[in-house]
Amino acid sequence: MPYMIVLLIGLSISFASPQGKSYDAKLWRGGTLDPDVVKVSGQSLRWEHAKSSAITLPFERPQDWSGFSAFSFWMHSQKATDSAFMFIVSSENDKTDGSDYYFLRIKLDWTGWRHFLVPFREMGIARDPVGWHKIDGA
Repeated sequence: MPYMIVLLIGLSISFASPQGKSYDAKLWRGGTLDPDVVKVSGQSLRWEHAKSSAITLPFERPQDWSGFSAFSFWMHSQKATDSAFMFIVSSENDKTDGSDYYFLRIKLDWTGWRHFLVPFREMGIARDPVGWHKIDGA
């Protein structure tokens, strides 16, 4: 099954698109490089909510993910807090007001590493995303 890999570490990130294109952790916005807690690819991006409200990876050009059905990622949680955050895949529609995207709510109720395999059909929808053929970022 085609998939993409997103590695979130405590919360930190390394990412590859469904097409297999790797994205250096330095391309993400809102986090800091974390060489200490790594699962895949030898790099990660640490996200600390107190320092940034979000982490994002804007793509230079929209990507076509319509040939895929799911994405996969690893996440490391340093502490089970029962708090939650949203993983958002942007698909902006210029014909509508507001942000258009797909989302996954993730509850941080574990410690250590956890693997996620998320079928696109299980993603929530906010407003009117253009579609999986036009993904603007994550």
